[in-house]
Order: sequence, then structure tokens, then C-alpha cells
Amino acid sequence: MNLKLTIYTNDELNEVKRVAEAERLKIPYRVSIYLISSLENVSINDENDLIKFVASSMDKLDKIIKATFGVSEAELECVDSAELINVGTELYKWAMDKLKNIKSGNNSKNLVEAV
Repeated sequence: MNLKLTIYTNDELNEVKRVAEAERLKIPYRVSIYLISSLENVSINDENDLIKFVASSMDKLDKIIKATFGVSEAELECVDSAELINVGTELYKWAMDKLKNIKSGNNSKNLVEAV
């Protein structure tokens, strides 16, 4: 998995400060509990459900983005919302897929390896 997030110099989004990259997700423990309990009600095959879920979980997404990409609160202000939603949707799809594999008994890897 190769994730990228563009951080701009200001909220006008006209000059790139840096592109943050991550090879894996970093999900804080309490956020993972929220994800596990919440994702059971979201269909991975229904894009609208997934987008609604992401929109209603922005505080959790902020924590995942900060941990995964090492961005500060100030830098988060300088990220394109459309890109953040795309990254968030991909993060949740990936998390749902991992949970689905664990629940189906295909857990030859432990949770740490899955993340």
C-alpha cells in the first residue's frame, strides 16, 4: 500500500509544501475500536454508504491521517478536502477488507501484520 497526501503552504491550495507518503496505516488504538464497531454496518460495495460513513467520521479520520502521514493540525488545514476524502475512502475500504478477512477466518496473519 502506498498512500500520498499533498500538503499545501496555505489554505488557498496553490503552492505545494510537501507530499506526505506512507506505506501503511497507523491507526490509534481507540480509533481502531471505533472502526471495528462501526464498520459492521457499512457495505464495502455501496460507495454512497461508505462516503456517508467517512463524512460522519471525520474526527476519527483526522486522527488516522495525522498518525499515518505525520501531519500537524496546522498542516491539516492546508490539505485539499477532495483529496482527503479520497484518501479517507481508500483507508476505510482497506480497513474493511482487512476486517472482512479476519472475520471470515482468513487470519493467517495477525492483526499487526494485517495493518
